[in-house]
Amino acid sequence: MQLGIIQWPPRLLEDATDLHTYQNPQIQSALESSYPRIRHILEGQENHPIMSLFSAWISDQRRPSTNNIKQQQFDFGFNDQFRLDVLPGDYSLADPFAYRLNKDLRNKLTLTGYHINLISLILFRIVITRVYLSRPPSDDLQIFYLSHSPSRDTLLQNNTPYVTAQRGILVRNKTVQEKVVEMIGHSLRKKVTLDSDVQLERNTPLVDAQTETGDVYTFIETDGTGSLEDSVSPIQPTIRAKPKPKPKPKQPTTSIPVDGLPPTVRVIKENYQPGSLTQPDHQRATEFVDVKKTSDTRKRKRVATEPTRKSNRLRKEVV
Repeated sequence: MQLGIIQWPPRLLEDATDLHTYQNPQIQSALESSYPRIRHILEGQENHPIMSLFSAWISDQRRPSTNNIKQQQFDFGFNDQFRLDVLPGDYSLADPFAYRLNKDLRNKLTLTGYHINLISLILFRIVITRVYLSRPPSDDLQIFYLSHSPSRDTLLQNNTPYVTAQRGILVRNKTVQEKVVEMIGHSLRKKVTLDSDVQLERNTPLVDAQTETGDVYTFIETDGTGSLEDSVSPIQPTIRAKPKPKPKPKQPTTSIPVDGLPPTVRVIKENYQPGSLTQPDHQRATEFVDVKKTSDTRKRKRVATEPTRKSNRLRKEVV
């Protein structure tokens, strides 16, 4: 049984960039600015804790010594150490940058192409999360530690300024659309609407930074160590050009006011109440006919007067 259709923004789709030409200038600009420094980190020109963590991970005795497929499966577990739940569409914006890094650095490092892709996408997700939190690049290292899920033996020393961040957590709040699907289930059909965006409950940010006790995390002032943004002009990745789809004319719709209801309930009502979105607007149609009639009448009067005006001019010339 299918209950109805829900408008689904491209930002919630994994293939948003390739199939729906999704763009987010703010996130794309941040990714472009971080590209040079992330490349330097992978090349070993700049220090970042992610490289020592990854080195320790692949040196684990539990890692298979043979069979590349099993090694990659083990290595992918490194990704699970980071709680970086970004929207699928925003995540797809990082793919061209990771592809460019892989192309530029493959066969130049001891890292394999698979490892370059794995590490770079973690760092790019930190940049996207920074945009969600509306924080400056100088807070990137704190966001890195907030996202990391360390074991007790990898906790930082108590005298370092990042202990609170490493013991904290990042929480991604569900959008209204995601909550509706969770409530109703798979009986809904998702209709991709290019000009729509995600909705959040009132006064709810997309991501919360919290301490280990659930309080709001307070970012500390630092010297910018660990920032993923570089002052060097960013390198623009190669992005395959795709033709933009022709915009479809918007059809007039009627809406039913639902005062006092939370956004989740409002979305359900607007999408699923039978007949609520397809009632014909007879008044608008009547006004259109009246305007057309008035326009046609004026046009006929103007055409009828043209011969009279011309004959008057001829009569004056003869006289």
